[in-house]
Amino acid sequence: MTFKYIGMLLIFICSTLIGNGLAIGEKRRIERSDALRELVHFIYREIECFRTPLDEIYLNFSSAPLEKSGFIGDLRGGSLEYAIKNTREGFCFSDQTKVSLVNFAENLGKSEYSDQLSRCKYILSLMDGDIKKSREAYPKNRKMYTSLGLLSGVMIIILMI
Repeated sequence: MTFKYIGMLLIFICSTLIGNGLAIGEKRRIERSDALRELVHFIYREIECFRTPLDEIYLNFSSAPLEKSGFIGDLRGGSLEYAIKNTREGFCFSDQTKVSLVNFAENLGKSEYSDQLSRCKYILSLMDGDIKKSREAYPKNRKMYTSLGLLSGVMIIILMI
């Protein structure tokens, strides 16, 4: 009889942790998206002010959220395009912004100075809009994820009784 109650408690705890994990995952996606926006802004400044080569820009940039996800390693080992394609689902951007990011990364360093700056400004505006929407939706989504975790745990326990 006590094994049944212990099992119910474990199911409840696991479902609650899954809900909290989903909320934390969304928060991390927003943090990584912010860090990617900082990278694009850093690229913009370096190109505009110093006309720094991309390899040096990638070496000089650092960000804890992007390093944890392996993005910085892909960036330095490959290219911005390669890094974005490998961690495409790790960001909170819309599909249009993801496609625009890949196109931006493909053409970065292959056009004139003024064209690169205008592309940076455009992609920054897209990223800002998506990040703002995600930040506004996060408190509501966090509450939903934690509530669903709790409710699913309770529902499973009721079905087991």
